[in-house]
Amino acid sequence: LQFQVGLADLKLQAKEAGPVSLDDAMSRLDALRSDGGLANAVSKAAVQYEASGEPGVLIRIQGTRREQGRFEGGKFVALEAQV
Repeated sequence: LQFQVGLADLKLQAKEAGPVSLDDAMSRLDALRSDGGLANAVSKAAVQYEASGEPGVLIRIQGTRREQGRFEGGKFVALEAQV
């Protein structure tokens, strides 16, 4: 709530992830399919965000539209250049 009203900041940090083997990824995918968990593992949110590679900048994804921007005062503000 504090973030939404501009009383808190959101700081993004790159997460160091180790390599993942294809066999491990496929085994996990098969396990999720088998127990019905795959539908829950995929986001159903109308808007998603991902890292852009530029510090402080995110990519907002809405359907097929992708735009770069940053949060200012608790609101996403798109940059001029589109992704």
